[in-house]
Amino acid sequence: MSQKTGHVIGDTKSTTVEAITSEPFSVGEYVTIESKQGAMLGMVEESTVHSMLLSDVPTFSDAAKLVELSHTNTRDKKFTSRISVVGAMDIIGRGRSEIPATPPVPGDVVTSAGAGDLGPVFAPEHGSWARIGTLLRNGDIPVKINLDKVASRHVGILAMTGMGKSNTVALLTREIVARNGTVVIFDYHDDYTTLGIKRTNILDAKVNPRTLGPDEFADMLDFRANADKQRGILERALTSNVRKDGDFWTALVEAIREIGETERNNKAASLRVIEKVNTAKRRLGGMLDPEISDPMSLIKVGHANILSTSEFGERQANAALSYYMREILDDRKDATVSRRHGKASRSRFATPVFVVIEEAHAFVPKGHDTGAKYWASRIAREGRKFGVGLCIVSQRPRGIDIDILSQMGSFAAMRMIQADDQRQVEAAAESAGQALVGQLSTLNVGEAVITGQWTGLDAIVKVDEVREKAAGADQSAVSEWASDLKKRRTGIERSGDMIQKDLLLKK
Repeated sequence: MSQKTGHVIGDTKSTTVEAITSEPFSVGEYVTIESKQGAMLGMVEESTVHSMLLSDVPTFSDAAKLVELSHTNTRDKKFTSRISVVGAMDIIGRGRSEIPATPPVPGDVVTSAGAGDLGPVFAPEHGSWARIGTLLRNGDIPVKINLDKVASRHVGILAMTGMGKSNTVALLTREIVARNGTVVIFDYHDDYTTLGIKRTNILDAKVNPRTLGPDEFADMLDFRANADKQRGILERALTSNVRKDGDFWTALVEAIREIGETERNNKAASLRVIEKVNTAKRRLGGMLDPEISDPMSLIKVGHANILSTSEFGERQANAALSYYMREILDDRKDATVSRRHGKASRSRFATPVFVVIEEAHAFVPKGHDTGAKYWASRIAREGRKFGVGLCIVSQRPRGIDIDILSQMGSFAAMRMIQADDQRQVEAAAESAGQALVGQLSTLNVGEAVITGQWTGLDAIVKVDEVREKAAGADQSAVSEWASDLKKRRTGIERSGDMIQKDLLLKK
């Protein structure tokens, strides 16, 4: 890569300068500014190429002549860049970023930042830092993220469909599990069932109905949110005796029937509740299991636990997420408090747990409350104290509750073209400047704006591909059609051969 140089020109600020350069700099590229105060690091926010010959062309025929002249005139092009001042190099090298009190002055030299400048900033040599990729504009510079911040300060992974969200989740999961960490991924569309990293535990999100609250159970039975009468009957029927009964389903149905028989105005509603119970028992018998003693015991410590909720409808999956998040947070609270007081703990998870919510716009939505949203909010607020990290993953940031999204301490934002989505990211990710957010519509697959507490500095990154992850890509309809046609033709040919063989034998 050629060494680009330039000079600061025009009016300067502590936060932003303009430079005229020998070649055009790339947006997102890092540069050094040699100032009397010492070297400063900057990032290119905007790059402009201006041609004096082609700036005001009267006609097309004139343009043809001027283009040729412009190509041969080395003085015709003017390259300028708007540069955001990140901070003094010596302070950044110590892990902090401070805007200088005095701005650079016109004439200060600007050069491309090299590995010696950027390596210590983006790739600290420390066990809690894990590689996530390379700088997009400085491809020889690795970028690492701080897993301690991931596990305590939460992460948002946001992008359009197919831009690399699940690959980034897989990368984080691989790095955490490699350090004996526990990850729980709520997999609504079976995107991770083929995740091939070591120590992967794939299981259905089983729930014991005896342990569910009335609202969670009503959601599992797929009651409408406004079905107040049916929800009330179910809540009254879920007595402690019913929860303890050896034949839970029969005891529950009998309790509901008794309410209908003793309260005439509730008879029709009771019958509908019984119908819902029987439907759920028949359809979700394997997932809604009153005989499973502790569904949480199926989660393995030090593993990537893929909890499939694909058999559930959205409302049922919401109830399952609510149950698991509540249990994980309560368990980690017990472990933390017991350790602080030197007491023995019966907690399942002695070490921090990282929870990933895929399709987060469905489970922590803007505009209405859900059980999963309540517990995600609790984890977002309290998880730092008790060792529960949260990862929000979505292709529709505009549909996520902003209070929860803004509590994510770090973000990987990939390509998104909807202005509403970009504004939501800008509002939630305070450290991401407008210039960085403005780059979201230009990113390619696997490229991301990395911002927040998990990185030394905000950056545009090419995220490493996780080869162990086979799922998540678009299906090739054309390939599948061709394969199916080949199989059918082969079948027809074999049938024809068998018919010919039978005729020969008969002769």
